Amino acid sequence: MSFYMLVEEDKAQKKFFIGDSKLQTITNARHDIDLYPEFEDYSNEELIEHFESGNEEYSIFEVPLEYKDYTQKQLLSIYRHFFTGIIPQPKLEL
Repeated sequence: MSFYMLVEEDKAQKKFFIGDSKLQTITNARHDIDLYPEFEDYSNEELIEHFESGNEEYSIFEVPLEYKDYTQKQLLSIYRHFFTGIIPQPKLEL
């Protein structure tokens, strides 16, 4: 089992949104996404396709379910591991 994480890439202080599906994740983040005028007219499905490339303001990716209820700080560690490969395994401060 897994969940999905959306990461706002442009910010120095990364912001994470999670959901059980890609659609739910986009829906959870829609308020923040709509702050970018170029995305206001996109449907949620179009945003999923757009962000899956990882070349935009946001990246969406799948994460094992065991990490779902973690804090933003812990999600940053997960992001570094699963998306960027910066560290060999999630180092989580509980």
